[in-house]
Amino acid sequence: MNNKYTSLAVTILLSLTVMAGCSKNEPPQVTTNQTPTATAEAEKGKLPILQSTGKPMASLTLPAFNSKDNKEIGLRPNKGQNLTILTAWSPAWFDDSPAQIEALKEIRKNYPAESLRIICLVYDSPQDTVKKCITEQNITFEIAQGTPQVYEKLPIESIPTYWFLDSDGNTLEIYEALLNAEDLDAKINGLVRDFSQSE
Repeated sequence: MNNKYTSLAVTILLSLTVMAGCSKNEPPQVTTNQTPTATAEAEKGKLPILQSTGKPMASLTLPAFNSKDNKEIGLRPNKGQNLTILTAWSPAWFDDSPAQIEALKEIRKNYPAESLRIICLVYDSPQDTVKKCITEQNITFEIAQGTPQVYEKLPIESIPTYWFLDSDGNTLEIYEALLNAEDLDAKINGLVRDFSQSE
C-alpha cells in the first residue's frame, strides 16, 4: 500500500511540474491601443487628417519659380491635402538632386495630389539650370523660388531638407538628409501610425 501511495504522489508531483513548465512558456497577452484604419488608408494612397502642435507654417507664402506676375505659393493645404512635403532642392550643386526628384515622383504614384502635396523649394540655383531639370525630369510638382526673405523664415542648413506639414499646415517633422522612395513611404506611414496611436 505504501508503495502504491508513494507512486501516486510522485505521479501527481510530476504532472504539476510539467503543467507549471508549460504555463511559463505561454506567450504573454499583449493589449494595444493601435487603430489600423489610418495606416490602412495610407497604404491605399489616402491620407487621414493629421494635426500637429508643431510650428505653424500655413500663413507662409513662397515666390513661385519663374513667375512673371509675382505669383506666390501658400503653404496652407487645400481641403483633403492632409500631408504636405516641402523640400529644399538645389539642382545646381547637389549631385543627387535627380535621385531626390525621382523619389518624390515614385511617392506621387502612391499618393495623388488630392491627398499629398509636394513642393520643391529652389535653393541657390540659376533659373536656366532649374528649367533644364524641370524639362528633363518632367517635374510636375509645385516649384517655389528661395530668397533671402524665405531663408529667414525657413533656415536651411542641409540639402536636401524636408518639412512634413499636417492638414492645417503645421510642422509634423523636419528631416535633413536624402530620402529615397522607400524612406519617404516609411516616413509617411510612420507619421500616420504615430497619429493613429495618439488618438
